[in-house]
This record gives sequence, C-alpha cells and structure tokens, in this order.
Amino acid sequence: MIALAPKRRTIELRGGHWLAAYGLILLSWTALFALHLSVSDLQGLKAYGFDYFWELCTLGPEDASFAVVAGMWAAMSAAMMLPGFIPALSTFDNLIGAGAADQSGFYKIIAGYLGAWMAFSLGAAVLQNFLAIYSASFVENETLFDLAWASALFAVAGAYQFLPAKSNCLVKCRHPFPVIFQHWSEERWNALFIGFRLGVYCVGCCWAIMALALAGGVFSMAWMGMGTLLMSIEKLSRIGNRITKPLGFALLATATCLATLCVWTN
Repeated sequence: MIALAPKRRTIELRGGHWLAAYGLILLSWTALFALHLSVSDLQGLKAYGFDYFWELCTLGPEDASFAVVAGMWAAMSAAMMLPGFIPALSTFDNLIGAGAADQSGFYKIIAGYLGAWMAFSLGAAVLQNFLAIYSASFVENETLFDLAWASALFAVAGAYQFLPAKSNCLVKCRHPFPVIFQHWSEERWNALFIGFRLGVYCVGCCWAIMALALAGGVFSMAWMGMGTLLMSIEKLSRIGNRITKPLGFALLATATCLATLCVWTN
C-alpha cells in the first residue's frame, strides 16, 4: 500500500535527482540547438573525430543515415516531452518523501518514459527515411507532394484531438498517480515499467502533433518550441481542457489552407 505523507504534498523540486532531470532537459535542448549551428561552428567536431555528431549536426534528414535521423528524433522527443513529464516526476517524488520509493526509482521512471519515446523515434525515423526514398524515386513535383503530405498530417493531428483515444491518454498524462498506484509493486524494476507505461500513454496523447515534424522538418526550432509549450500546457489538469479542442480546430484549419494551396499549385 502506498501511503503519502501529508507534509510532502507540496513538492519542492530540488535535490540531486531533480538536478539530473533538469540537466537532461537542458542537454536535449542543447543538442537541438547544435543542429542549427553553422558548418564553420562545427568544424571542431570532425577535427576531433566526432564524425557521427558532425553528420548529426550538418546533414538534413534527406541526406543523413538512418542512425543520424533516429538520433535527431530521439533528441527532439526527449527535449519536447520531458518538460511535460515533470508533474509525473513530482508525484513520484511524493512517494520518495513518503518512504514508498527511493531515488533510484526516480531515474528508472525517467528511463522507462524515454524508452517509450525512443521506440516512437525509431518508428518516425523509419518513416522519414521511407519518405525521402519515395520522394526521390517516384515524386515528380516535390512541392506538390510536400504540400499534400503536410495537409494530411495536419488533418490527422487535428482530427485526433477530438477522438476518445486522445482524451483517454491525456487523462493518464494529467493524472499519473492512479497509473502509478495501480501498477505499483516492490519489484526492483517496477519504476522502469511504470515509466514505460506512462510513456506509452504520452505517446498515445502526443504522437500526432509530434508527427507534424515530418511536415515542418526536425530542424524547425520554432515548431519545436511551440509544440513543447502546447503539449505541456495541454497536460495541465486545470487549463489543459481549454486548448485541446481549439488546437484541433486550428490544426484542421491549417490542413484546409495547405490543401487549398496544393490545389492552386497543381
């Protein structure tokens, strides 16, 4: 049985484990920032033998290897999704304060959560590479194809905002304690499995918006910043409901505009 200590219900997000979590978020965003540096700024990477990171930072998805594209998606997923996981981590920190968990579980729940998003990143990288190959081999009008593909992605993301699957996963993201309580045990790796389960719910909530990177490009810092803000706000229990449907309408409107532009271009 999990018992919460009343004096710990207001969590102070401090301590070495929180510094590690904040550091991981900072490291992820630093990696994304590096993707936007100029080639001259990155010469040192290649000079010192960091060829993988040179390729990661200097090649676009259409020219990079699968490992590099997967690395791009992994960095983006970690940077964009970890901020929205803070409420779940504060819930777990409450359990640490109550003596029901220890700090090692804090790291495990983060690892499990990121594991779900790394699986998503691999799938996205596969799709990204397939699109690059398909576009290069079979598409005659790349501009028209890009507009049509972007319109489809925005339409799917907009429609998904209104589906029960979205709302069901969103509830789990906003209220992680019932998930933790239901699947809690004293087993060594239980926190890892709980983190992965929460990550799966988060993927179920946010995959459609994250997939918009296939239209906007993984190099768009503006899109990543806006996406992080919107998805983090949407997971807040008090104000998240106010933006879910308006966001869906905005995405559908964008899809309509792109479809119209696609027709005019054709």
